[in-house]
Amino acid sequence: MVFLLMGGAYLRSRIKQAGKWDQETIVSFFLCQYCSGEYLPHFGHFFSECISRYWALDPDFDLQINGVIVLPDSGGHSKKYVNQCLDILKLSRKDILFITDLSIVDSIIVPEPGCIIGEQPQKYYIDFLKKHAKPELFINNLFPKKILVSRRSYKNVGRLAGMDYVTAELKTKGYFEFLPEKYTILQQIQFICSADDIVWEEGSAVHLLEILPYINSRQTLIMRRELTNFDYIKTIIEQKSPNTTTFSNVEFVEWSSSAPHNKMSKPIDFEEFIIFIKSQTGALLDKEKLIYESIFDELGFYLFESKQKNIKSDTLLTDIAKLIDRDFYTYNISTITRTNEVPSQGPKPIIAWCIDYPPKGTSNIVTHKDIDIHGWFLFVDSPLTAINASLKIVSDCGTTYEIFLNVNRPDVTKAILGNGIYSDELNNCGFRITVTYDKEYKVYLYNGNNRTLLSTIQVSN
Repeated sequence: MVFLLMGGAYLRSRIKQAGKWDQETIVSFFLCQYCSGEYLPHFGHFFSECISRYWALDPDFDLQINGVIVLPDSGGHSKKYVNQCLDILKLSRKDILFITDLSIVDSIIVPEPGCIIGEQPQKYYIDFLKKHAKPELFINNLFPKKILVSRRSYKNVGRLAGMDYVTAELKTKGYFEFLPEKYTILQQIQFICSADDIVWEEGSAVHLLEILPYINSRQTLIMRRELTNFDYIKTIIEQKSPNTTTFSNVEFVEWSSSAPHNKMSKPIDFEEFIIFIKSQTGALLDKEKLIYESIFDELGFYLFESKQKNIKSDTLLTDIAKLIDRDFYTYNISTITRTNEVPSQGPKPIIAWCIDYPPKGTSNIVTHKDIDIHGWFLFVDSPLTAINASLKIVSDCGTTYEIFLNVNRPDVTKAILGNGIYSDELNNCGFRITVTYDKEYKVYLYNGNNRTLLSTIQVSN
């Protein structure tokens, strides 16, 4: 039997990072599981090192194989990335084998990576991406045209000091603060492809561009690390867009002992940074205000590092922490209330069900012009068409969205049905759907001629 090995991180780039190619290094990297084939759980590394062999799955190649082998990371986090990316590229398959134990196969085919981090992508790989992931396919006119890709949630694990203040001023110029970790991979791509003007805080979110052949919008990159050591981020954007401008005159705060990717940095010349932001976005920054906010951010980072080192806080440090814990830069949020109209077990033919998000009760959630809804439904039989049943969401304005159970949730089948081996159709009991912003949604079960209201979601600003 012949299998296609969809390798993850490739050995060549990992050895190049070590700066030598001797046999000792090669053995060391194999022992450390950095060999070709291992998928990486980190979002950025997954996109930069683990998707460039997918070109071999193009139906035009018509490879005669018995399955596709993937070697997931030990925690299994990369599995969801694999399935989501293949869905986006319209390359979903039912014969993917996630191998976690020592296995023997008759023969494997290992495709060449179409792109290696820091190098120019191969032409055949760009052609493949143009066929399966043209940016025009992901444009959503409801999404904002000007966005700031923010690291607000990672303030103390690698960010330029003062960026909360910069963000507040960019919002006055019409920029939407985009927090990519709040959205699915598909939604992230839609945000990026729908915008005409993108400001990036340098970070892992940039690696999302690896799945696109090009991007037509204007790019502004604000580095948080010294360009000489981390220029591959700049290279990724420049390869995708010729209209890219970068600010890189930054330095790490000198007292930090964190690793470079977790350090806070600041502009070397605040005046130069202010001029750059004005020329790129039109936002006017006050120099004294920017310096003031940067100092507060540095103090916050100092306290964060102190806690990480288990340094006991005295009264003075506690008072400082209260002083700098300011929250006058707020998100755009909506108040969402979700209620269940029937118990979570049943009604027939449902065994059990749950809407994970939005959570039950009332909560404040970051929203734009859409609402993300996801959860799971476990039925007595599958697929739903076999039992003449369907699930739908109906908005207040009358728009109907059909729920498709296509997210693999073996954790659910195991929790509800107990340990056992279940079919892919049964394990695919999860769903994730994005609905256009409205004030109310109702989730229904349609069973033959009957309709049962399962849950109500109400939204208010």
